Amino acid sequence: MARPTKRSEFIARIKRNLGGDFVPVELSIDNWNDVIDDAIYFFSTEIEGFSRDAAIKIDVSSDTREYTLDDDVYAVMEVMDRMSWSQLFYKFPTATKAPEYVNWLIDLGSTPGTQMVDYVVDSQNLSAFVRLFTPKTQYTYNFHTHKLLFYNELPDDFILIFANRLIDFDGSGNGSYWGNKYLIEYATALAKIQWGQNLSKFGGLSIPGGGELNAADLKSEGKEEKQAFEEFARANLIDMMWAQIHYE
Repeated sequence: MARPTKRSEFIARIKRNLGGDFVPVELSIDNWNDVIDDAIYFFSTEIEGFSRDAAIKIDVSSDTREYTLDDDVYAVMEVMDRMSWSQLFYKFPTATKAPEYVNWLIDLGSTPGTQMVDYVVDSQNLSAFVRLFTPKTQYTYNFHTHKLLFYNELPDDFILIFANRLIDFDGSGNGSYWGNKYLIEYATALAKIQWGQNLSKFGGLSIPGGGELNAADLKSEGKEEKQAFEEFARANLIDMMWAQIHYE
């Protein structure tokens, strides 16, 4: 079975894991958002190496305030606009030196090995500089829609975004974190808990051929699977991901 590569395929895969081909698995969009948020929060806070910092350059226009980012962008931490670059590169003509450095920083961040360490340090230093000494660009970012919305006027040029990208840490998702087998397994347990909670409010769900789903058992089973996975992850995944990052 092909691994999911985007959010909609990820949700469809979990529905099949819950028996969605035989019974209707009813979770609201807010339920799915909660399941995805909780799953990613566990990995990003408990398991080292599930995400990395990144610098993203996007071309902007003063006529447009909303931009769609890649679906692996988990959070936008800082935004640096042309005015900020002018302050960073006051010794040089901004039109030439600023874009040149932006491109260098992005190239460095995509290179594995020691250069990635240099990139992280450099991007963190720049991000700290932005927080302390440059005007603030007002924005919001919605991970579930991947929409970045600016509230102030933008230049007809570029914006540099300091963001957090989710990664397929062990390669089980064929390069997409949506297809990572561990994320799918953990999110399935969380969805099972939520589905059981939903069913408990409306009674049992009939199964083709007779019988019905027991909401209490479904929820209890999901909680047991969640706990078992968290214990497994904390005991095994940290070392595996650390080796993946540093030795490949």
